[in-house]
This record gives sequence, C-alpha cells and structure tokens, in this order.
Amino acid sequence: MAIAARGLEELNDLEVSVRPEQILRAHYPDLAPVAAEVHATAAAMGAHALEIARPVGWLRQIAVCGVDGARVELDGGAVMSSATLAGLLQESAAVQLFVVTLGPRVDERVHELFEAMDGLEGLFLDTAGWVIVQSALSAVRRRCAAKARSEGYRLTRRIGPGYLDWPLEEQAIVFRALAAGATLPPVEVLESGAILPEKTLTGLFGLIPLAKE
Repeated sequence: MAIAARGLEELNDLEVSVRPEQILRAHYPDLAPVAAEVHATAAAMGAHALEIARPVGWLRQIAVCGVDGARVELDGGAVMSSATLAGLLQESAAVQLFVVTLGPRVDERVHELFEAMDGLEGLFLDTAGWVIVQSALSAVRRRCAAKARSEGYRLTRRIGPGYLDWPLEEQAIVFRALAAGATLPPVEVLESGAILPEKTLTGLFGLIPLAKE
C-alpha cells in the first residue's frame, strides 16, 4: 500500500499540561510526607512553566525506501544505522519525523533560578519543563495517530537517536530529513548530537498498514 509523502507541518496549537504531583513524584517516592510549602512551590513552578513555555512541533512524513539489516533508507536519501530502528520499521511504509520543543525560555529561567541560589524552584521548574514537553509530544502523537488511522495505518512506538543502538550522532540526519533546508527556530543540533533548547524531543514513528495488526 503506497503512502504519500508530506511537506513540513508546523504545530502551534499543542495542548499541554503539568500537575504538581507529576513534578513531586520525580523527586519524592512517597508524597504523603511532602511539606505543604514544597507542594506549593511545585504548583507555582508548574504554573510558571506553562506561562513561559512556547510549545511548538514540526512533522514531516517520508516514505521508507528500504530496510536492509541494520540499515534504514528514507526517500530523499537519509540513511540511518540501527538494528533496533530497522526492526521497528520492518513493516513500515513511511515514517513520521518530529521535533517538539518548548523554546529557550524555560531553560533560561531555570539557569537564572540556580544562579540566584533558588535551588528548589530551579529544580521544580526544570522538572515541570520536561513534563510539559512530554505532554506536547503526547499531543503530537495523538494527532499523528488519528490521521494515520483515517488513512488505514497505525503508528509504531516512538524511537529517536540515542535509544539503545541508534547513535545519538545521527540526530543531525533526522533533523536534516525533517527540515529539508527549512529553518526551525529556535532548534539547533550540536555536533555531539545534543539539541538546544534542552526541552526538545526528536524522533520518529513508523506507519504500518492496519492489515498488518
């Protein structure tokens, strides 16, 4: 079953959320003894993160040209090497590449708080940022899944460079294939494979025909 490639799609209307309990569970195995003022700080930093975050995502659907051993080739010439990725995409007709970011302000504010010796606030704001960017990715996945199902496909699980045997250095390959020459402010891929802003997630979902379920 053929599947059409799609141009770059920008998503500026992602619904995101964060609860104080999500922030606290990252640091306290048991919430019962958490002091009221600590809970209040978590709530305040969650609200602050939602206020300053600018969640945005980009998507591009690209056909899979071939999977050979650990080698995966996409339409347009992008080649990636990972046995885990190849196994995941064995039945995939295409991939949905994505980048999701909150922009730089959350990271900047976290650094400001630590420099001001407001360690608890900085820690909780940083945690809230990670919860929110995961929330943004969940919103992207729901949108992709609904579109895929309407066209007779389902999504694989998410995978990205740095997972198991997929080299982090191939982050640049994924980013170039998605952007295809476009500028995606404010995202930057470093030579090491790390991404700025820090609260940024990248990767792909495979698209598998529903008949393969």
